Amino acid sequence: MARDGINTVSIWCLFILQWFASAKGNSNQPHIIFIIADDLGWNDVGFHGSNQIPTPNIDALAYNGIVLDRHYTQPCCTPSRAALLTGKYPIRMGLQGLPIAAGHADGIPLNETLLPEYLQKLGYVTRLIGKWHVGSSTTSMTPSKRGFHSHFGYYNGFVSYKSGIHRAENISGFDAYRNLVRSKHEVEGQYLTDVYTKEAVRTITSHGNPSTPLFLVISHLAPHTGAAGVLEVRDEAENSKKFGHISDPARRLYAGVVEALDSSVGAVVEALSSKNMLQNSVIIFISDNGGPTIDPVWGHGNTASNWPLRGHPGPLSANRTLRVDDLTDLGNKRIGVQELMSQVETQFHVNVHNVNVASATGQRLKMSPFEGGVRGVAVIWSALFKNLRWTSSAYMHITDWLPTLYSAAGGDASSLEGLDGTDQWDFLLDVTQADPKNEFLVNINEDLNDWAVVKNEWKLIHVNTSTPFSFSQLYYGEHGRNRTEYSLKMVTDSPTSKNLRKDQPFGKLWDEYMDRRSTLDITRTMLCAERIAASETSDPFFPRDRCSGAPCLFNIHQDPCEFDNVAEDNPEIVEEMLHQLEGYRSGSVKIQNHPFDPASDPEKWGGWWAPWLDPKDSIA
Repeated sequence: MARDGINTVSIWCLFILQWFASAKGNSNQPHIIFIIADDLGWNDVGFHGSNQIPTPNIDALAYNGIVLDRHYTQPCCTPSRAALLTGKYPIRMGLQGLPIAAGHADGIPLNETLLPEYLQKLGYVTRLIGKWHVGSSTTSMTPSKRGFHSHFGYYNGFVSYKSGIHRAENISGFDAYRNLVRSKHEVEGQYLTDVYTKEAVRTITSHGNPSTPLFLVISHLAPHTGAAGVLEVRDEAENSKKFGHISDPARRLYAGVVEALDSSVGAVVEALSSKNMLQNSVIIFISDNGGPTIDPVWGHGNTASNWPLRGHPGPLSANRTLRVDDLTDLGNKRIGVQELMSQVETQFHVNVHNVNVASATGQRLKMSPFEGGVRGVAVIWSALFKNLRWTSSAYMHITDWLPTLYSAAGGDASSLEGLDGTDQWDFLLDVTQADPKNEFLVNINEDLNDWAVVKNEWKLIHVNTSTPFSFSQLYYGEHGRNRTEYSLKMVTDSPTSKNLRKDQPFGKLWDEYMDRRSTLDITRTMLCAERIAASETSDPFFPRDRCSGAPCLFNIHQDPCEFDNVAEDNPEIVEEMLHQLEGYRSGSVKIQNHPFDPASDPEKWGGWWAPWLDPKDSIA
């Protein structure tokens, strides 16, 4: 009996020790570095084929890692971030509409468990630098109360790059916090991308024991506008000289913003290497959605390019209704972004810089579910992967990151209930695994009757052009392939390349990188040849099928530019996918739509945007 008792105690002790190691972390858990660009276009990274804006560090990460060629987000920032943090479609939380505006008490419901909370339970130190944008009406909604051990950044959708001021609905206030403490002194008069980069480097280099796993989210402002119609660079005169090959002055500024973002990636990789954390790290770089080429109403177009894909994200509306039929005159010739916006003003009597934003917001206008709005730039690298330097054509949705990273951290993703995301960690570790995902919801915006679903190679989509028109349905953006040469030397000399491929001869890397790039440029295939040829005389280019009556069906494997609607030829597939849509729709909740609360006015909070509904929570 005594021996049995000792054995029983030993077994229980062993069980408790194993559980404790699982719950509190172990030396095999990787550091997870998640870098988010805000409104970066598909065609604004060099590895997708454009020569216009150098992105040597992002390119080096792509050439050495796994390019997630079919990585899908939501059509705009709040829904994407909600999906990332919860592993659920935004329709489950009422966040499938517009981004949360300052002073509106919308957000991720408090009963949702977020990714950093899950990782904390597995022993991770969790840090957020930069943008939050999923609710801040109460202190309990803010990052440091929702799973992040620390947060240095801002709560709303954007701030000025050099002042930390957020301006919305003609109201301005500071939005710069360190763990709930106001910290404008840390950002005022500096360049925000560099501030966040220094913070990320400091966070890595000051991380205590390298065996303690770190989850670091670097959620950049870049390349989002810092205010309506405003992009800020470090030095405008120097920037103009450097990017003089770009004819559009606004896009020259955009190039400078992206350059700083790219440098940030290199600095983070170098910091991980210097701290001896790199070989046990997983580094992810994504854009939260496609890039908004123009915004002729709210002014938040940043001249990003999703070329040759169709559409871009962003709520665009006016005090008068603009429809595709109204715009045919603008499509008869190739014009630049500024000229297009000028013609919109002249032809439709819309002042693009002085629109009644409150009125536009109230109409809950749409974002694009076309590929340019939701198929985003995405790369992952880790020395833990059995295979590197390849391109994944498997679907990955932004909801997949929660179960995937939970599994990477040593958790059992199958124990997580109620998620829409799929655990893809085993697939990433070993390319011989079968593709883990063959269908997903793009979005359902019931206020507008806009929706899209994907199954296998098919995408079924419907948009509503009877509402005030969004330019996001069109094809446009710089192709960036005829103005300057691509510099492979910048890529091989980048901090990212030097740290990921130490001691590799230049010639070997040159050939390897060039071969990789040739496979990643969609325009080097015939997939979008018909769409590209058709748009030679028109920019923006107007699609021949608007998908606003009956839904459109596209084979996005053969037609990623959504040019040929094949719905009439495939009625059975359309019917099957409509049934799929109804399954998703049955689990949706009404879009959150709290009005602007005057109590949030920064004038009432010493000039700051701050949680204004404490101590009583208002998010149901």
